[in-house]
Amino acid sequence: MGCQQSRPRVPAEDQEDVKRSNNNAVELAMPDKTSGSIIDPDLSDDRLPPVAPDTETHPAVRVKEAEDTPEASDEATSKPNKEEEAATADQSQFLDPKLNSRALLGVSAAYLRGLEAALREEFGDEYENLTTTEVCVRYVMPRTKARACAMIDVLLEDPALEADVAPATVFVSHAWKYKFHMTLGTILHHETMDAPGAFYWLDLIPNNQHQACNYPYAWWSNTFQTNIATIGRVLLIMSPWNDPIPMTRAWCLFEMMNALNCQVQLDIRLPTAEIEGFLNALGENADEVLNMLVRVQAQKAEAFQPNDRDMIFKTIEDTLGFTKLNARIKDQLRAWCIDQARVAARDALAAAPQSDNTAKICFRVGSVLGEFGQIPDAMAHYDRAIDIVTSTLGPKHPNMISLLAHKALTLKQQGQYDAALQLFAQSLDTARAAFGDQHPSIASTHNNMALVYKEQGRLDEALAAYTQAHQQLSALLGAQHPEVANVLSNMAVIHKDRGQFATAIQLYEQAANILRATVGEQHPAVAHTYNNLAVALEATADFARALDYHRRALDIRITTLGERHEDTAASFGNMAVVHQRLGHLAEAEQAMHQALAILLEVVGDKHPAVASTLNNLALVYKDQGKQEEQLACYQKALAMQLAALGERHPAVALSRNNIANILNERGDLQGALEGYNKAIEIYTATIGELHPETGAAYGNLATVYQRLGQIEPALACVDKALGIQIATLGEQNPRTGLVAMQMSGILEACGLPERAIICIQKAQAIFQATLGPNHEYTRTAAAALAAHAPNSSPVMPTSSPNVASEAQDDNESDA
Repeated sequence: MGCQQSRPRVPAEDQEDVKRSNNNAVELAMPDKTSGSIIDPDLSDDRLPPVAPDTETHPAVRVKEAEDTPEASDEATSKPNKEEEAATADQSQFLDPKLNSRALLGVSAAYLRGLEAALREEFGDEYENLTTTEVCVRYVMPRTKARACAMIDVLLEDPALEADVAPATVFVSHAWKYKFHMTLGTILHHETMDAPGAFYWLDLIPNNQHQACNYPYAWWSNTFQTNIATIGRVLLIMSPWNDPIPMTRAWCLFEMMNALNCQVQLDIRLPTAEIEGFLNALGENADEVLNMLVRVQAQKAEAFQPNDRDMIFKTIEDTLGFTKLNARIKDQLRAWCIDQARVAARDALAAAPQSDNTAKICFRVGSVLGEFGQIPDAMAHYDRAIDIVTSTLGPKHPNMISLLAHKALTLKQQGQYDAALQLFAQSLDTARAAFGDQHPSIASTHNNMALVYKEQGRLDEALAAYTQAHQQLSALLGAQHPEVANVLSNMAVIHKDRGQFATAIQLYEQAANILRATVGEQHPAVAHTYNNLAVALEATADFARALDYHRRALDIRITTLGERHEDTAASFGNMAVVHQRLGHLAEAEQAMHQALAILLEVVGDKHPAVASTLNNLALVYKDQGKQEEQLACYQKALAMQLAALGERHPAVALSRNNIANILNERGDLQGALEGYNKAIEIYTATIGELHPETGAAYGNLATVYQRLGQIEPALACVDKALGIQIATLGEQNPRTGLVAMQMSGILEACGLPERAIICIQKAQAIFQATLGPNHEYTRTAAAALAAHAPNSSPVMPTSSPNVASEAQDDNESDA
C-alpha cells in the first residue's frame, strides 16, 4: 500500500501549538457567590486560534487564417483591438446569445471519444502535447474554414452524429493552454463517474472560431451568464493542483463568479493523473495545500486582451465585488478539497475494491477528511483501508502501522482515549514485529501515546513515553535532528503545565538551538518553537522576552511565508495576547484586528480560524468592558460557524456557550439556559456525553439553575459535571480540579457549605498532587479552604509525585 514507505515523523500536531488554541475548552461560568472558587483563565477565556498559470478559459483563438500558428497567442482571445473594431461591421447581431441557435448545444461523451481517436490518428504521438489552442488552429479551423462556421454546424449536418448533439447539460470551464487530451480525459471521467449521459458545452465546438475575435465583450459575458444559468451545471477543470491556472485567469474567475451567482452545481475536478499527488500532499499537510490553493486575488487575474480584463473587473465590481468574490472562491476550494478526496476514494473503490492502491487512497482520504474535521467519514475510510490490507496482506503487515496510528489519532480527537491507546499498542506491536525495537515508527507511536496519556492526566506515563521517543530518535537520527527537537518541545509542554517553567524554557531553547543548526534561523519550524518559548515566558510573567520572541517568530514568518499567511496571522494574534496581559488593550485590539484582516483576505470569512479570532477579539473587548462588542464578535463567529459547519459541530457548541455566558452575566437567565442546553445537546450528539467539554457545559448550566433558585436541577448538573470529568479525565487531572472549584461555588450559593468544602478539598488535593504546592491553583484552593475553616489547617499530601498532570493548555493542538 505504501503507507509505511516514508519514515514516520513526530507529527507537528502533537506539539504545543503556537497558535492560541483552546478549541476543546468550554468557558466555565461562575456562580454569583464564588466562595473563593478559581477558574483557569485559559479555560474561561476560550482562546481559539487566531492563527492561521498563464492561460484562460476564453472560447476563441485570435487567428486571421486557419494556417496561422498559435505562437502569437497560446490563449483564447475575446475582443479585437481598436483597428479591428473599426474595421468590423455592425456587431449588434452578436449581443444577444439567444439569437444564436448554437449557443446552448453540447456534445456527448461518445462524440468526444471519437474526436480523440481522430486526433490521435491525424497527429500520432504529437497529439499528447497539443493544447486546446493548437487543436483549434490545426484541426477545427481547417475543417470549418470553407464556410467560416462553427464546428457544431458541421456536426449538425451529419446524420450519423444526430444522437451526439443536444442541449448542453454541463458547461466546461477550462484553460486553452491545457493539453487537450487532459481536458478530454477529465470530461470523459466526469461523464462516467458523475454525469452519465451528459452533453458538454465545450467552447471549441459551438463557438465560431473564425468570427470569435470580432465578438465584443458584451457578447461573451452575456453568453457565459446565459449559458451557465440555463445549463445549470459547471465542470471546472483545475490544473495543476499546486498552482491552478484558472485561479490566475480573468475569464475563468468570471465563469466561477457566474456559477456561484447563479447557484448552479459546480464540479471542480483534477485531471486523473494529478489526483494521487494531490491526496498525498493533502494527507501530509492540508493547511499548506489550502494555502497554495487560496492564494486567490481576483483583482490580479490576467486576460490576453487587456480590454477584456478591464470589462470583467468592472462587471465584478458592479455585482459581487472583489472581496466577496475572493472569499467565495476560497470557500469553494476548501469544499472542493473535501469533495475531491471523497471522489478519489469512490473512484478507486469502484475500479479495484481490494487493491493495494485503493487501500492507500482510502488511507490518504481518511487523513484529509480528518484534517478537515470530517471525523465519522475519516473513520469510515480508515476502516475500509484496514479491511483491505487485512484481507489482502494480513493484520500484521507493516502497512497496518500507519493505518492503526492515524485511526487512533482520530479516536483521540473524539475523546475516546482508551480505544486510541489500544490501537496505538496494536500499531506498536506490529512495528516491533516488522522492524525490531529501534525504528522511527516506534518512536512516533510513543510520542502519540504520550499525548493521549497527557490528556488523560497520566503524566507519569506521558513523560515516560516522550522520553522513550526522545531516546530512540536520538539514537536513530542523532541528537541534532529536527524530529528530536519536536519531541523536546513536547516534553517542555509537560513541564510547563506542572509549573516547572525553567525546565520548559530550557527544553524549548534546546529545541530552538537544534532547529537553528539544522534548518537555519529563517525557517517556519524555528518560528513555531519561538512562539512556544514565548508562551512559557508569559507564564513566568517575563512579558518583555515573550513579546520579543513573538516578534522574532513574526519576522521569520513574514520572511518565509509572507504577510498573507495563516501562521503570520497567528503571530499577530499571539502578540495581541501578550499586550492584553500587559494591559495594553489598544495594542492588543490593533494586533488582533491585523490577524483578523489577514485571515479574511487569505482564507475567507467562513474559515474556522476567522471565527476563532473573533472569539479572541471578544476577550479583548471583555477586558475593555465593551460587552456589546464582545457579544457581537461571539454572534458573528457563531454565524460563520453555522454557515461553514452546520448546527451540529463542537465549535458551534462552544460559541453558543460563550454567548450564554454573557447572557448569564447580564441576568438574561432564560436566554443563558437555552444557550447552555443547546451547547450540551450539540456536544452530546457530536462528541458524546462522556467528554470533558460536555461536562464543563453541564457545570455552566448548573450556575443558571442556581441563580434561578432551582436547587435540584442545579445539584443534578453539579453531579453530572463532576462525574463526567472524573469518568473521562480521572480524579488526578487539573481540569477535574478546576470543575470541582467551580462546583464548590455553586454548592455554597445553594446553601450547602459542607458539600462546597468537600469539593474544595478535592480540588486542592488534585492540584497538590498534579501541579505541586507552589502552583497558583493549589495556593488559591488552600486559601478558599482556609476561608471556610479559618481555625483549621487543610489536609495536604506530604509529597507530590515526580510528574505532574496536565492543566488544559490554550496553546496545544491535537492531531
